[in-house]
Amino acid sequence: MDIRRFNMIDEISFLDTNSGHIECRTSVASEEEIFKHHFPAYPVLPGAYLIESMAQCCAHFVLAKNNFERLPFLVGVERSRFKCFIAPGDELVVNATKTRQRGDLYHFDVQVHSNNRLSAEARITMSCMCYPGERLTDLFFIQRSRTNMIALGALQDAV
Repeated sequence: MDIRRFNMIDEISFLDTNSGHIECRTSVASEEEIFKHHFPAYPVLPGAYLIESMAQCCAHFVLAKNNFERLPFLVGVERSRFKCFIAPGDELVVNATKTRQRGDLYHFDVQVHSNNRLSAEARITMSCMCYPGERLTDLFFIQRSRTNMIALGALQDAV
């Protein structure tokens, strides 16, 4: 997890745009600055970072579903629940399932597991739109997503 670049996902481990499922993984690095302050005697990952991890997992799905031509944005979080603390060094598995799509709105049920336990869950809504800049492919998030999907074999070409 590279919080400085706000990249909360290390790899995409499963993607099936037909079934509407994606699984992403990330490691919570113990040297992250946030743990010095949240909380000094008992470091835990803030819930907002878990929500962002869920949103980024969903964003990778939306990117793949739209052939990297439209940029996903988080537009809604509902029924978020945090079940246990995430500590430095934990491995997170983020599973998202598309529950419905209406136009450019994608709705997902998302779960985060750590140490084989349900750690957090939420309903995430993403929207996608044309990127306001000239070159969507220049964005770090897009490049990393495409590289992850090629490594997984979810994309057939490296264009």
